This record gives sequence, C-alpha cells and structure tokens, in this order.
Amino acid sequence: MIDVENISCMTYEEAVTGQNRHEWLQAIEEEKKFLIENNTCEEVDRQEAEEAKILNNKWVLRIKNDGRYKARLVVCGNQQECGIDFTETYSPVVDVSFLRIILAVAAARNYAIFGFDIKTAFLYGELEETIFMNIPKGYPHADKICKLKKSLYGLKQISLKWNELFTSFLRNNGLKALETQRCIFKNDDGTLILAIYVDDGILIGNNVNQMNEHNKIVDDEHDELRFPYREVVGSLLYASCKTRPDLAYAVNYESRFVENPKKLDVTNVKRTLRYLNGSTSGGIKYVSGADTELLEAFCDSDFAGCEDTRRSTYIRICYYVLWWSNSVVLKTSINSFIVEHRSRIHSGGRMCQGVNVLEMFDK
Repeated sequence: MIDVENISCMTYEEAVTGQNRHEWLQAIEEEKKFLIENNTCEEVDRQEAEEAKILNNKWVLRIKNDGRYKARLVVCGNQQECGIDFTETYSPVVDVSFLRIILAVAAARNYAIFGFDIKTAFLYGELEETIFMNIPKGYPHADKICKLKKSLYGLKQISLKWNELFTSFLRNNGLKALETQRCIFKNDDGTLILAIYVDDGILIGNNVNQMNEHNKIVDDEHDELRFPYREVVGSLLYASCKTRPDLAYAVNYESRFVENPKKLDVTNVKRTLRYLNGSTSGGIKYVSGADTELLEAFCDSDFAGCEDTRRSTYIRICYYVLWWSNSVVLKTSINSFIVEHRSRIHSGGRMCQGVNVLEMFDK
C-alpha cells in the first residue's frame, strides 16, 4: 500500500533550514557521497556544453516507512529531446505469467528459490549520449556544470541502460536469454534459471552452492477529495496482477474511474481494502509434486455488462493459476459469441507462449 504521509513535498531550501535540517542534510550528504563513489558525473566548464541543452535537476526528499530520511538527486528528464540526448527508452521485463510458470515448476520439482533486489540499480548504467546538467543545490562551484557519465534518476533511458548492463553481466557469467523471453536466462544444462523484472529478480535451481555463487554479486535491499484514489488503485492493481486473482474483477472495475472518481468509487475501493485486510493469508500456493505438464485454461464473458458503455467484460484463468486476466472489450459487440471467441483466442495465444517456457525445463 502507498503511504501518502511518508511522501515529502518540501523543497531543498525548506529541508536544510527547517526543524529536521540535520536529518535532511545527512541524507543529502549520503546521496552526494554515493554519486561520487559511483563516478556518476564530473564537473566541467559551462563552455564545454557549447550549444547543447543543459538539463535542470532537483532534490526529491521523502521519509521512508521505517523513519529513514532519504534524498534522491533527479534529473528533469522532461527536458530531454529524442534523437539528441536519448534514442531508445524501452526496457523489457519478464512477463508475470511466465514468472508464475517458473515458480510453479520450481515448487513441483523442489528447486531452491532465491530472490534479489539490487540497490540503486539504475545508477550503474553507462551513458552513450553526452548529457549535461546544472550543478545541483548544495554543491560548490555554481559557475560550473555537470557532465553525466552514468545514469541518473529521471533520465528517459535509465531503465534501458540498466537492462543492457545487467544482461551483459549475466551473459559473461554463462547465462543465456531465451529467444522468446529476453528477461529469462538459463545456463547450458538448464540447472540454473534467472528471471529479472527491472531491478528485482528470482533465481531457481537444484544446486544451492551454484546459486549462492551467482547470488553473491547481488545486493539485498522496498476527506474524500483528498483520498489518493489513483495511488490506491495502482497498489491494488499490482496485487491483483501478481498474486491475488480474486481481486481481478474488482480492481479492473475500480480502475475505470481513476480520472474522476466519485464518492461511490471511493467507497468501492475502501471495501476492497477491507476485504484485502481480512484475507492477508490469501494468494497462490505452489506445491511439490504437482503436474506441471498440463496447461488448461478457462474463459468466459458477459454481454454488454457495463451499464454506461454497454461493453462486455471477459475473464481468463489458466489451470494451476499461472495467469489470469479480466478485461473490458473496447468495442461494442452484437452478441456474446463474439466476446467469448475473443476470449478463447487470447487464452490460446497465452497457452502457446506458456508451453514454450515449460519446454525449457526439459531440454
């Protein structure tokens, strides 16, 4: 859940002159120290930029759930221009459906499972573009500018640069990406499998010593008008897509009103939160010895169920709870057969992709 009270909207000046200035100054100094150790940027004369755009930046300050004061230096990436200081931005992530397949097979075959989260992962990516930014507040030499050498929060290509760096590292350590899923990696004999989702990932295998050897390079580290409707629905959407299929319909319905939620919509979201709070033990359970050779899917739909748009809603779920979805058809259908046919097509396509991932374990 998002705790809006832990988000600080104060400026740098307010932080360093306010009541908690000592805590904020310490957090800012820690961030500055890391940027220096990481060789993120270097100070250069303003003339070196010539006619290149010099990006602005700001300090983003917040208090974490555990009470720690955290400062991040963020570049104003909205000032970047495509083709000048960035080109590609897309960074692939593992499909959650295939992640569930990996977890299901690992549980069925009693494989060990390690999870990891890399600290400040985005700041390790090497930049190919020449990017300049103004000296941040709190630094001396205000007459100079910074030339970025590595990624910094806010840059549009930050996720891509991190993915390229980590993928290269895995390749150099004997792990190859699948042809159909570029964020799932395995070694030559298939005894070690790794999947990454941005800066998080899981590692499974039947040799714990081998897994420890690969895992040691990873750092472990995560009034109605004022109701944060969009943020709460976003958090619920994460849960419904990852481990709580029982929330899929409710969250799908509530997400339709994030632009202009009414009092009834807020009431619906709070009801979902109460349900979630009373069922914290719910989720997906993978058991040892289960049959992972069988993929079986179920799908269904209503007809013109939305009273406002007369659009239909269809649901799909795969046996062994590998994936599920609840979607609204974008076009109005003339009968339920068309909607159900669309649902069957989507289910069949997902199963074909799932079979491809399952075959990885038997090669």
